[in-house]
Amino acid sequence: MVDVVQTGATLRAAGLLEVEVLAHSTARLVVNRQALKLKRAVLKPLIQRLRELSGS
Repeated sequence: MVDVVQTGATLRAAGLLEVEVLAHSTARLVVNRQALKLKRAVLKPLIQRLRELSGS
């Protein structure tokens, strides 16, 4: 079985355990340049908040 996990809590709750890490992944925000220009007032606060939460 392959599962996307962050902490493994769900696996443990089901009595399963992680055997091997197949890959690491990260989240990315993709914004169209035109949308960033047209919807700057909405997107800039969102981008700033995401940066604060991620420690970037």
